[in-house]
Amino acid sequence: MKRGIPSATICSTRFVPVGRKFAQALGVADLPIIEVHDEVGHDSPEELQKVAQVVAEAVPDILRKYQSRNVIGQRLREEELIETLDVDAGTDLSIRVSERFLQENWSDGLPVVPPTEDRVQAMLDTVATPPDEVLGVLHPRGGIATVQKVAVCAVMAGCLPKHFPIVVAAVRAIGTPQFKMHSVQSSAHPHSPFILVNGPAGIEAGLSSGHDCTPKGWQANLVICRAVRLVTINMAGLKNVIASHTQGHLGRIMDCVRENEEESPWEPYHTEQGYSRDASTVTAFPGEPPHLVDDRGSNTAQSMLTTFARVIATGGNRSLFGNTQQVLLFAPEHAQYVASQGFSKEDVREFLYEVARIPLHEFPKNNLDSLSVWHKKLFSNVSEHVTVPAVRRKEDFKIIVHGGIGPHSLYMPGSLSSKPVTVPVESKR
Repeated sequence: MKRGIPSATICSTRFVPVGRKFAQALGVADLPIIEVHDEVGHDSPEELQKVAQVVAEAVPDILRKYQSRNVIGQRLREEELIETLDVDAGTDLSIRVSERFLQENWSDGLPVVPPTEDRVQAMLDTVATPPDEVLGVLHPRGGIATVQKVAVCAVMAGCLPKHFPIVVAAVRAIGTPQFKMHSVQSSAHPHSPFILVNGPAGIEAGLSSGHDCTPKGWQANLVICRAVRLVTINMAGLKNVIASHTQGHLGRIMDCVRENEEESPWEPYHTEQGYSRDASTVTAFPGEPPHLVDDRGSNTAQSMLTTFARVIATGGNRSLFGNTQQVLLFAPEHAQYVASQGFSKEDVREFLYEVARIPLHEFPKNNLDSLSVWHKKLFSNVSEHVTVPAVRRKEDFKIIVHGGIGPHSLYMPGSLSSKPVTVPVESKR
């Protein structure tokens, strides 16, 4: 059966904010490192250029220091690509394959479906994209995510062929430069790809929009997000290391959901990105685990949106320290009530931009250095009672309707450097 797991490609320098200790945690302590003491996000190309200049000036020295060491070649020899893998079937092929894959660090620890040639081909038959087309180069490992390798991961995850076009689109999204998969994987900030599906492809795949909480109702959601997870394990994670988040696995197994367009009082998310309503799209958001927004008593739209604002604007919210985009998953009940009071999505964004603010004195005093250059420029040498907005632009609030019955919405803080990416779902008709 096809292995489809790429060999590692590791750069000779690694630019990380906490230096050698961070590299040791990643299992790459023997690689040369240039330490850049700087925030992860940057507010302008000019500011990033200054950091790049510092790095460029340090490169010659570090190359001369390590020119006699062939770290990269050694690691590549350790991980030569295997096209096929023979496993003694014994009494239960699935168990033996799962054990072997776990031993090799190719899986997430759950049982896997053996990726036989026939099963992989069934995935490939659902898309017009050639098997060898590269969907993205996933960093920090630099793994080349071809359609065929992604099909292997989709089979392992338990996907059905009808799920595969969505998996392909999701991997294409996280492989774009603006998503910055290297930051999602290597930051201590625990965030991971959150996948949103819009349009008929989500319905055809059987994705839940939040109503059906049975295992059958959420099968598509779970296996699609698991397929993307396996892609990040095998193509984005470094050898024996998946990611470097402080809390390890927490928040790493995030969901894939379909927007509840049927009960939304507003236009669906993908139409705001320029797609027609009947188009099918996948959006990958770099997000933290969702935070609950509970409001069952408000009798005005302003009161309800103030509840959202209070959940967002807290001194310990890492996403408020830089230029981020925030996701709000409105429950249908909340969305319909707010809309019934005459609030459009644009109105909601404007309200939250003005109200979801935090007084400067509520930021931890010794943590103010972590604020972005933009924050420091606008909010230094001012009264401590000045309020700081949660986002730089109101458009940075991304509003989605998702869920079933009940007064519970979700707020998902974003990443300091990565941005959400929307791509079309392409399937073979």
